[in-house]
Amino acid sequence: MLFQFITSLGVLDNTQDEYIVQKVCGAIDVNSFEVRGPPIPALGYSQPLRGVYLKASLLTHDCVGNTHVSINDNNVLVCHASMDIKKGEVIYYNYTDPLKGTSLRQHHLLVGKYFKCNCDRCKDCTELGTNISSVICTECKTGYVSKSSDQQWTCHDCKKQFDHSNIEHKVQCCSDKFDVINKKNEKELEEYIRNVSKILAPNHYLLLEATQHLAGVLRDTINREPHPTKKLMRRKLQLCQELLPILEKLCPGISRTKAITLYEIHATMVQLAKKLFDSREITGTGYMDKLLNAEKYLKRALEMLFIEPGNSPEGELCAKALEEYRALKVTMNNVLDGIHAEGKTYMTTSKSE
Repeated sequence: MLFQFITSLGVLDNTQDEYIVQKVCGAIDVNSFEVRGPPIPALGYSQPLRGVYLKASLLTHDCVGNTHVSINDNNVLVCHASMDIKKGEVIYYNYTDPLKGTSLRQHHLLVGKYFKCNCDRCKDCTELGTNISSVICTECKTGYVSKSSDQQWTCHDCKKQFDHSNIEHKVQCCSDKFDVINKKNEKELEEYIRNVSKILAPNHYLLLEATQHLAGVLRDTINREPHPTKKLMRRKLQLCQELLPILEKLCPGISRTKAITLYEIHATMVQLAKKLFDSREITGTGYMDKLLNAEKYLKRALEMLFIEPGNSPEGELCAKALEEYRALKVTMNNVLDGIHAEGKTYMTTSKSE
């Protein structure tokens, strides 16, 4: 079928064999971008398509890119600089998931893009200091063990060396366990995080994935419950705040995941601050401090979300965030009026949660 389609375009003739088709498929696979297809009512969602964009396909890969790509409903691709790019610097785009470890990223690139990445992050056994692939040393109990060669892993602290197959088995066991747990169940996710934290470094990609799932479960619970607890809110806030510095290192500048994380931090800060104020655990001044802090996170999220296509999930989140920003300003004005009504003057104090 694909051979007939390609020949119908007039780029091949019927005498050419399927090898050419495979070559064309390879070129499409390497150079294409994922495009959100039109919604299918019967399925209730859109199926992903692949699109080839001639200029964008020239972007060089790096596991820490400096561009941000979005595709709108008219299938127009827009490429923004995600961070400052000096004249003469190479323009990079990350072809793979930045929150995966080096071995998984390189496997994905080798299978899907037919090359082995040798960027600065891939060459750094600590992955820019995040230790996103590292495990806890069983010898000194405090150091992190990272891959030092194809067959050896070495502890950063005590320098103890471990066989690659030994570490690979540990990580695979943790991965297998994650595959079978219910990722919508708060208790199972908490138990998984608690157990594998004894084996994996705190920022290991499996823990980051579990953290994201748990934060999502807590968000849904908080938004669904009429009276969510402060404990739930603080736990969600903790998870998002732990993820943010990793994203700052691995996804500098504009990043969808970072924008969503910033938005979620703001949302939980606002919810928690209101609950504390309503229960008279903080004063109007303390409430105002927390709202101002939340506003900073929301503004950063909006700066990144503004460039997203309007009908994309991120574009819809941008519209929601704008409404919440307006509501936040109203709340802040009301709180300020309350402070003034008590004959007090508001002066900014703490900026941290």
